[in-house]
Amino acid sequence: LPSQQSSRRHTSVTALASVLALGLLMSSSVQAAGTVSNVEVNSLSDVTASDSNCTLREAIDLINTGTSSPTNAGCTKTDIAVDKKADMADEKNAITFKPTLSGTIKLSGSELSIYKPVNIIGPGADKLTIDGDNKFRIFEIAEGAATGIGGLTLTKGETYNNGGAIYSNSDLSIIGCTISWNSAYT
Repeated sequence: LPSQQSSRRHTSVTALASVLALGLLMSSSVQAAGTVSNVEVNSLSDVTASDSNCTLREAIDLINTGTSSPTNAGCTKTDIAVDKKADMADEKNAITFKPTLSGTIKLSGSELSIYKPVNIIGPGADKLTIDGDNKFRIFEIAEGAATGIGGLTLTKGETYNNGGAIYSNSDLSIIGCTISWNSAYT
């Protein structure tokens, strides 16, 4: 850690907008304008394993690679109908969370790296938190991987470079998130 605490920046931002990203999941009574692939996270764990669980890390791996592997075996892609006019829909893949899933995903190995366009649609900032454990930046987004993040709390991300919670080299939309207690040392 740097010797001067003044170099540590804590940011706290609460987006007051509703989670418009949930408009991505359209009811069957609405005529869809297209489809995207959805991967549903069903575990608060942050491991990659050959089991029936789908962690956020495994879901991102499946979106990044486009193929199933032993390390994301618990995740499956399903096509969902979207209204292309809905916020965050614009033909990106989606990662959603099992409706009953709530609590904290504590990162245990590294930041979550996103290489392909995706919308990560959480159940609400008051229901699901991603915690960098004051060891890791939470998300790093590669060039060309336009990303939408909604309905999550991002906390305790830490790095010695830019972006305590998120470092993005691409377009980024954040809706209905709480971003707090993240640090970037420069």
